[in-house]
Amino acid sequence: MSGMEIVPVENGDDLPTAPVTEEELCRQVEDIFTPYVGMQFGDMEEAITFYKVYALGIGFDVRKYTTKKWRDGTIKSKLLVCNREGFTKTKQESMCIEVDGEKQERKAKLKRVGCKARMRLFLKNGLLVVDRFDADHNHELVSVKDREFQKLSRNISKYHMGLIVANSRLNIGPTRTYRMCKELVKGFDNIGASLNDFKNFKRDIKCFIHERDGQLFIDRFKSLAETQLGFYFDYDVDEDGSLRKAIWADSIARRNYVAFGEAVSYDPTYSTNKYSMVFTPFTGVDNHKRSVTFCCAIIAKENRESFKWVFDRFLIAMGGKEPEYIITDQDPGIIKSFPLVFKTARHRFCMWHIMNKVPIKYGSTRNDYQDFLKKLNTII
Repeated sequence: MSGMEIVPVENGDDLPTAPVTEEELCRQVEDIFTPYVGMQFGDMEEAITFYKVYALGIGFDVRKYTTKKWRDGTIKSKLLVCNREGFTKTKQESMCIEVDGEKQERKAKLKRVGCKARMRLFLKNGLLVVDRFDADHNHELVSVKDREFQKLSRNISKYHMGLIVANSRLNIGPTRTYRMCKELVKGFDNIGASLNDFKNFKRDIKCFIHERDGQLFIDRFKSLAETQLGFYFDYDVDEDGSLRKAIWADSIARRNYVAFGEAVSYDPTYSTNKYSMVFTPFTGVDNHKRSVTFCCAIIAKENRESFKWVFDRFLIAMGGKEPEYIITDQDPGIIKSFPLVFKTARHRFCMWHIMNKVPIKYGSTRNDYQDFLKKLNTII
């Protein structure tokens, strides 16, 4: 990401942002459910379901084709193809059925046209890996709006799917999304799907994303950096390719820094859930004494290397302009990394963290503790 162009922020200039359109939401959904060579699945059922959902969204049906096995009976590879793969039999008897002792011509519901669209799975190190994916069809595809979306997303249109995906990123549940759709189409009857459809689709999104959420996070923010003027994003991964550090700032946050960036608070105390990563925002105060955000970062380890990386990227995002003061807690990693990056900014400790340590340092059980605390507050 070092080669990414950084858009300078001018004081007082308006930095427009790209609106989220129906086409954009649909594209995001298609990106999530499109297979690619190297994609991994935990088991065969997950892989088949993923490809079926992709097929339903694109507009074709899936047919299981060849399965190769090792001598011990375990699956070696499996091929999934479009249901219009191959060619229809031309023999006269294959097109006839016998009714009351008489042969009648049977109407073929499906005409195979030799479509080459397919996905092949190969077992490697206990995982099913996509080693071949052909997306081109030689026949007309049926739009998802013109077909029953079956099982996982029966009547949910691609626009509604996009809303569910987008709202999932904003931590908005399927119930609120369902109500939003009602407002957009002027009534629940016009949605074409039930609340349970929305909930089931949200559940299946989580199942399909599984361990690919890190890559989805990176792809999403890369897209924002490419499409939104003034959006900054950078990230870092470890030797295993796992996301370890990321930082981002949109145009509004960067403009806020130009106006209110004299004093900045950096707080690395917000731990996230199952990822064991720490959310570390850069914040300040505007003229109305309201909190404003300048930049956000997530890190996997609270050490000198991680904090130095975040501070370096923060200055890049803000055009190299240092604040006058940065207020942090007394984390040893911050104390060691701060002078390596900032040359003119003054480092100060947060009063809240200091006061939290007063009972421990002074001793809250001492007889004169309350009197000491009153005197200390008066001095502060």
